[in-house]
Amino acid sequence: MKPVFMEVTPDKYELPVAVADSAYELAALRGVCVTNIFHAVNRSGNYRQAKKSKYIKVWVEDDQ
Repeated sequence: MKPVFMEVTPDKYELPVAVADSAYELAALRGVCVTNIFHAVNRSGNYRQAKKSKYIKVWVEDDQ
């Protein structure tokens, strides 16, 4: 299993806007600082957070 970092739409469907293999690659694609992505991904596990993050990390099966 490997992590995939995504920027998703802020609605209930969370459709992918951008997909990358690393947070650094996603930051370069979207023109943001990588710390914004790391903070958003780490905050998404907080059950008290009312607002959804637009950056998420999803674990997918490896092709190998």
